[in-house]
Amino acid sequence: MRRTSSVLPLLIATATALLSACRGDSSTAPTPVPPPTATVKPGLKILAGAGATDTINAQPLQSLVVEVRGPDSLPARGTVVRFEVQRTTDTTRRGYATMHACSVSEPVCGQFPGADWQSVASDTVDAKGKVSALLRFGTIAGRAVVRIVVPDFAYSDSAIYTVTPGAAAAVRLAGATTMLSIGRTKSMRGAIVDRWGNLRSELPTVSSTSGSALSLDATTGAATGLALGTETVYASFGTLKDSTIVTVVPQGRLLVWSASNGSVRMIDIDGTDARTVISSVGSDLGTFPQFDQARQQVTLHRGTFSTGGPATVIVVIDTSGVAKREISSGVLGNVYAQRRMADGSIRVVAGVTGFPDGTLSSILPDGTVVQLLNLPGMLDIYGGADISPDGSKVAYLTAGARGAELRALDVATAAGVTLAPAARAPRWSASGDRVAYLDPTSINGFGLDGTLNVVNADGSGWRLINAAGFSPGLSWSPDGTYVIGRNNIGALQVTRVSDGVAVRLQLGDPAFNNGTFDDLFQPDWR
Repeated sequence: MRRTSSVLPLLIATATALLSACRGDSSTAPTPVPPPTATVKPGLKILAGAGATDTINAQPLQSLVVEVRGPDSLPARGTVVRFEVQRTTDTTRRGYATMHACSVSEPVCGQFPGADWQSVASDTVDAKGKVSALLRFGTIAGRAVVRIVVPDFAYSDSAIYTVTPGAAAAVRLAGATTMLSIGRTKSMRGAIVDRWGNLRSELPTVSSTSGSALSLDATTGAATGLALGTETVYASFGTLKDSTIVTVVPQGRLLVWSASNGSVRMIDIDGTDARTVISSVGSDLGTFPQFDQARQQVTLHRGTFSTGGPATVIVVIDTSGVAKREISSGVLGNVYAQRRMADGSIRVVAGVTGFPDGTLSSILPDGTVVQLLNLPGMLDIYGGADISPDGSKVAYLTAGARGAELRALDVATAAGVTLAPAARAPRWSASGDRVAYLDPTSINGFGLDGTLNVVNADGSGWRLINAAGFSPGLSWSPDGTYVIGRNNIGALQVTRVSDGVAVRLQLGDPAFNNGTFDDLFQPDWR
């Protein structure tokens, strides 16, 4: 009988165990994953040239390259692609380019750097699905966008660029002149710009003349108005310099008449916040608008704006220009001055039919006219009378040894005093203690204009304040520190009564005279 060896089963078991150990447990072995198959999607893709940052007018070496594939994912050979530069949103720089886009066949891209030319380029896709455009940075610093459009497939995308300013080319301050009110602060920091006016990050050094009109913080550029006067502020950066004249003026709001268009307007002394109160008013003697004592209503006298003529109508209107009434009386003739009283009555200096002299009358709120005082020998002269703010005194021109003599009468007693032997255009101060007037003798003999003088209400303390020529129509500041009037070169001028220091105002409103400085007359001040 044949016997089986015991070694063979052992060898088989051992081999099986070793094989299992090498292969691992077949129940947990990972399943191989085949590599993904590459898929090219249809659409527009930017391949190169986007997102660059460079200075104005720089031309990148890398063109803007895009790939276009049609809906079938194949290269869209022959398809037109447009490269469109988005124009600036800065309305002050329309016509200037943010970028230039050109076909690769263009010999020069951005050949006119200051103009918004070459803002659109187009080309066709090649056999590989690619198309390119040349770019040049424009003249406006900031964000620039080139929009890429494939009209056939309604594809679009945008390439974004950052344009940085060029080299420093100039220092700029606010302008040739600026007005600053006493007690207020304005930044005079200035700026450094490149040759196309783009702001750079550096700041200039600022300084001013050593006057007393303003204080200037050289670190921050903050200028604060201290006193009436003018100073020059300078800004510098290396060899680059600029300057501006700062006119420091008192705070206040003016009521003015523009003879050129017949409007009465309110405007701050620093030239801001102009507003029309009434339009189409005028006369051959002017309108002489005035605030009432509460500074809430305006009175003026007018004729017919279109033909001029004497002023026979008194207008009362609130400062908003809304509530208005007109007073015309057959008793009163030509009006020379009016003043609204606290009780609502209006005191008027006018000629009266049948009387050789002028009169001071009161128009009551119900329209009744009460004659208060005869003004002996009153002359028919433009701006030839004024009523004190409280109505207690009247100043007017009468015949004298040297022509038109200035007299003042007390309304209650009719007592009079001569204030000046030759005068024009009297105006009482707010407190009624002084009268400002014009002396024509040193200007043009006996015309309407004259030098600025001040005299006390009793005739004492006469002083020449300013030797420049002024037109009729003066006004005092409410505190009696300044007098304002139109000088004979066509600008309002503020004069400090204590020492004669004066500055000219430059008041302009874009709604009038195309934004140039307006020629304004007969101011009043609140």
